[in-house]
Amino acid sequence: MIYFSVTNNINIKLVDSTLVEYKRFVKDGLWVNENIYCTTYDDFKDIKKIFINLQQKDFKFEIIDEKRFVKSTLFPKKVGVSFVNEFQTAQEHESLLLKQNFVLSHFKQKNLEGYFQEDYTAFESIDFLKNKINLAIVGYCSKNLGEIINFCSAIRILHAKLKEQCQDLTIDIYLQASSNNYYKRDKELFETYTFIHKVMPLSLSIQALCQYDYFIDMSNCTQSFYYDELPYIDFFLRHFGLAYDAILDKEKYNELNLHKYHINPKLQEKINELKQKGKLLLFHPYSAHAARSIPIENSKKILDKLVNFSQEYVVVSALKMDNTKNENFIDLSLYSKTFFDFVYIISQMDYVLTVDTATYHISDAFFIPTVVLFTHEELILKRVKYYSYVKPIKVKNEPKSYSHFIFKNDALYVDDFHSWNEMKIAKVIKLLEKIR
Repeated sequence: MIYFSVTNNINIKLVDSTLVEYKRFVKDGLWVNENIYCTTYDDFKDIKKIFINLQQKDFKFEIIDEKRFVKSTLFPKKVGVSFVNEFQTAQEHESLLLKQNFVLSHFKQKNLEGYFQEDYTAFESIDFLKNKINLAIVGYCSKNLGEIINFCSAIRILHAKLKEQCQDLTIDIYLQASSNNYYKRDKELFETYTFIHKVMPLSLSIQALCQYDYFIDMSNCTQSFYYDELPYIDFFLRHFGLAYDAILDKEKYNELNLHKYHINPKLQEKINELKQKGKLLLFHPYSAHAARSIPIENSKKILDKLVNFSQEYVVVSALKMDNTKNENFIDLSLYSKTFFDFVYIISQMDYVLTVDTATYHISDAFFIPTVVLFTHEELILKRVKYYSYVKPIKVKNEPKSYSHFIFKNDALYVDDFHSWNEMKIAKVIKLLEKIR
């Protein structure tokens, strides 16, 4: 984490209108202070950008060495993984990227060799002789919904392991918020889990942090070598200080609930009407990453094959797609306005066919047979290792060029979409029907 103080008083208004206050630090000799703050490295960079945009020329930060706090008996103990001297190391890394145009993969290899030095404290170091334990998780994984869902699943396991030895347990989470357009969505998602006591925005004061017995530092966690090597949930369990390989596979499921969701009556009526027609199959051909999406023209062809495959199936989309003139296709995109609208739609399906995006992380939570179309074979094990109701299909796209030269720019290649065109819908349906 980054520890800092500020020279001027200022407030930051978040997307849900919450105010985060920063007060000028007055030195009084005490390091456990309400006007010294801590946050993740990414959130700290966002704060700096905000002050630049506000043209706060006199506004300055002072980075404070963590060693000044940890000497205090009031300071909570760290559990899991954090990075030693994180601020300086990250600054050096970014400088190298600018000067030498390093690629990220090179940085992560250097990370393994000690570029970012890990400070690891195992779960077993927690003092369970205490009758009550308060734990803060500072920061979270990313804005990617699939990762966040796995992150919450890891917190559920952490909570269960702690509860085995301490009944009076509180877990609070502090979210990156300073310039996070997804803060409101993420906060609402975290608040649906009963094992999370409270959800608050970063930054938090050192005085507030010292109200906890232990904390887990999520700052820069995705820069770890293990982030690319392990399935998401195993990575987070390791980051929490747990021996992920000692935890049973059957415990590593996703969990979502809709008890706080107010269903649109029109959406519910539409879903009930569709269920009278046949089995509902959600088709989700697009991801936020173009390389993982089905090209538009190919998605239209696959959709045509799906809707004409059998009268037993009603094909549903929660995305806006060019309407196929077939009564077996229903576009529900007008009803899918929020994350929880989308979750509800998925929860009502009989089957799901999707590309590599958050959809199958959600369907796994509702035990819905799902086939995922992967364009990157190396991601399959990382993504679906523990998903009993999800089966992968590798779609082999081989980009070709009109030259013998090897291009660094992908735009100079011509994509071969032969694999998409040859997809056998009957085999996909057969695989879906076998998943039980």
